[in-house]
Amino acid sequence: MKIITSLYTNNSNTPIVKKQKKQNITTNTNRKDELPNYNSSICFYPTFARTHIPSTTSALDKQSESKLYSFCETDKTKSIPDSFANSFADKKTNIIGAGSIFSNFFHIDEVLDSYFGTRKNISIFDPKFLKENVDNNGYPILKSMEDVKSGSAFIFSPNRFHTEQIKELSQRQSLDGVYVDKPMCISRKELGQLNKAVKDSKTPLYFGDYFYFGQIAGLRLMGVPMPYKDSVTIDVDNTEDKKFTKSIENAIPFFKEDEISSIYCNFSEQGADSLLDRQWLRDRKAGGGVLLDLQVHASNLLNLMGLELTDISSVYAGKYPWKDSKMPDPNRENSELAMKTRQRGVFVPLEEGDTEDRVIVTGKINDKISAHLEVGQYMKERSNTIIIEGKNSQKVKITIDDFDKRVEVLDKNDKVLARAYSIPCSYSLMLHHAQTFFNDKKTNKTPMFFDTQKKTLEQIFTIKDIIDRQIRTNPPMKNIHAYNSTLLNEDDEMDDAS
Repeated sequence: MKIITSLYTNNSNTPIVKKQKKQNITTNTNRKDELPNYNSSICFYPTFARTHIPSTTSALDKQSESKLYSFCETDKTKSIPDSFANSFADKKTNIIGAGSIFSNFFHIDEVLDSYFGTRKNISIFDPKFLKENVDNNGYPILKSMEDVKSGSAFIFSPNRFHTEQIKELSQRQSLDGVYVDKPMCISRKELGQLNKAVKDSKTPLYFGDYFYFGQIAGLRLMGVPMPYKDSVTIDVDNTEDKKFTKSIENAIPFFKEDEISSIYCNFSEQGADSLLDRQWLRDRKAGGGVLLDLQVHASNLLNLMGLELTDISSVYAGKYPWKDSKMPDPNRENSELAMKTRQRGVFVPLEEGDTEDRVIVTGKINDKISAHLEVGQYMKERSNTIIIEGKNSQKVKITIDDFDKRVEVLDKNDKVLARAYSIPCSYSLMLHHAQTFFNDKKTNKTPMFFDTQKKTLEQIFTIKDIIDRQIRTNPPMKNIHAYNSTLLNEDDEMDDAS
């Protein structure tokens, strides 16, 4: 990876371009992830939109507010076809970490309850359940990791535990397979340990990111043979010779690599009113920061498309001013009030040991495609968008949201030429895919999505290294003015990257 980074000045927070010694990062590009086309044992009904009974109807109510979707009352049925027996019948699973992702954020508990049909087949290891007076909600509780001896294992624990848990569970040949949620590790050292663990593993390994299954349409449009293509609905296609439809149906790239002129990516969150359950985001040792929390999703998608960040010309990084004297630091008493009274979209330079809340990277993808990558939390506006612009001025716009999973082709005036979307819950598809992968002896020898996520983490760790070097070589002044996030001027910076 060629690196020409930008550094802060001491009297402003505007990045300036300064050439650095070029560095090269080599990755194994010969081996590709296998994506078996598991479509045979699953049906797609609008009832499969979010999770399962009883939250499906409420999810459809929210989804029906969008002009993109329309449902008939007959679609809001509470019965789901028994289409999962082939994958989950007579199986058991172990959940490692039953926090917000498992029960609150994505309702994975409801998905697995429906898949397995009974909670007796779903065991949980989480230290909080070992305390007195904690309701286990009817799940069998494991006392230690040593009790994970059979069935599959799904790791939803805090990021800092992922690597050690993968290393331990991958050595258990008695397991059907091990799934781990993104990011699979939080440091270069751990990535090296995972390389060895993957090579020595005695059970199938699956490295998940629900964004893969939130944009089946977009990935297939860009040539990735994602499974479950029956979940994609083509809303409109006015492209020449129905190129849009044919690309999705046959996983043929809408744009070939040499037909792409630029890529713009913006994954930004506004931040929850209460941050009590996400304090780890500000803990570097816990894997906090927006690069490992949000940018990892966007980079996983791009790398799976074969669009790899190869050159970095500039990096801006900032933090949300929690300790500004005008903005009281949140605690259990005033966190909700503090978030409501704070001004979002304002950032100050990082100091040593800080985690990043806002990052902007400019550079090149595949050595020649101009790239602008943004990621942030506590922003004024929310955005989960990737825009791939072709040399013919048409654009592929990929949007990923719980209830808005569109991919569109726009003309030079940003008029919609084509649109497709998918309804099913991303995690529902991914968990089904993982279990089916574990069962498939023909394909489960190759770790699913590992090579793609390895590339992503190598890129993210390089960006983090650049940020750390910026802080060491040019530490920001204590009284520096807050940076109100705006787009960088790419024109000057991109010239230095070539």
